[in-house]
Amino acid sequence: MTAGKTVRFLGAALALVLAGCVGGDQTGISWNPPGGWEESGTGVVDAFRMGRYEESLAKAQGFSEQGERVDRLRWQMEMISNLLLGCDAERAHRLMMSTREDIELLFDPDSERKAVSLWHGEQAKAFKGDGWERATLYALLALSCLDRGDWENAMRCAKNGLLSDSDSLTDAANADYALLPYLGYLAAQRAGADAEAKEFAAQYRNIIGEGIPQAAQAPDSLLLVWVGEGVTYKADGDYAQRRKVVEGAIEGRLESVGVTAGDGRTWYSLPAGIADLNAQARGRGPRQMDQVLQDKATTKAVLTNSGKGLLAVSAAMMVVGTSDLRLAVVLYPTAAATALLGGGVLLSGEAVVADADTRVWACLPGRLLVVPLRGAEGTVRVSGYMGWDEIYAEKLSLAAPRQNAIRVLHRSLLPERLAVHANWKRQVLDSVDELINAQKLPENENRMEIR
Repeated sequence: MTAGKTVRFLGAALALVLAGCVGGDQTGISWNPPGGWEESGTGVVDAFRMGRYEESLAKAQGFSEQGERVDRLRWQMEMISNLLLGCDAERAHRLMMSTREDIELLFDPDSERKAVSLWHGEQAKAFKGDGWERATLYALLALSCLDRGDWENAMRCAKNGLLSDSDSLTDAANADYALLPYLGYLAAQRAGADAEAKEFAAQYRNIIGEGIPQAAQAPDSLLLVWVGEGVTYKADGDYAQRRKVVEGAIEGRLESVGVTAGDGRTWYSLPAGIADLNAQARGRGPRQMDQVLQDKATTKAVLTNSGKGLLAVSAAMMVVGTSDLRLAVVLYPTAAATALLGGGVLLSGEAVVADADTRVWACLPGRLLVVPLRGAEGTVRVSGYMGWDEIYAEKLSLAAPRQNAIRVLHRSLLPERLAVHANWKRQVLDSVDELINAQKLPENENRMEIR
């Protein structure tokens, strides 16, 4: 093959390679910038973790309305957390209903195609959350239905949540979210659906290893204590193609919660594993998308290394050509074409995006502790335990329970307050009452009115 034909052949090959690069939407190549979504979402999460729910809600709503379309559902989930802890149960319920419908019906083929293409990262697809996040949404919606006395929809949410929790390729992690069958059991019991109640109770036993405690079988209220920080995802690997779960901290290693009424009656939380969100995220196992991302990373490595190799060969030919002018006539055109092709292959390798999706429903706890109550009203004391040691305490005021519903209250144990309590505990205060008084919480911090 003559030098002229060689140049034309390599030029045609280069044109095909460059056409592949140009064929992608160049504005979407960097879907996972340094820091990922955290750069824009830090304010939302930080405000949430400090208990500034109105501020976090406003920021999340702004991102939902003005941000990228593919991120809208994620910001709605962050809004739900802030509404529940900010005591706007009605608005939270409406938003959970619309988000659930969007998750079930939304399918954006364009964003799905982009996510698996060479020229876009996984973050190009519309966010719908992983199975454990969707299961958590259904659990929170089931709780909202119980609070409204809507037993049928509460059962449906429990079932749909268990289905969402069955997407793992790891068998042990499938449908292991014990809070869901427990809520389904309560709803079925209230609805008089005995067969379904037995089925939910059996599912709970299979997950926890023991049956639903007698004291938790017919509560009129549920206290949901949000403990610790939710998980985050980190991109790992040579080309950020692997997604790593970073577990959130469980402050003070809080393991259980007790609620004590003025007459001495005490109710304790169900086993901590009933809704351990850290474990739910960690135990998902490999995803089908992981292999797609690994294949893209392999393609990126091959193209990048091949491009560098061609450029090295071109440089070597140029060096040989300078030593013999007779060879230069043949080698220089070939070296130039090889350099052109090598540069094109290298550029195409750089354009491949294998980044894993690091978006996550971040305004969640590391663990939900569930305290079933019956007949609790007035001023009660909530105590947090590490083993048998009490490391947290606060006084709450509960309204009387309702007849045709299971009232649900969400409460967050803020890290800085738990840390202060733990410090006081190390100084060996004489009693929990003294600990509460020493903390001198503002009056609105003690407010806990359930309607």
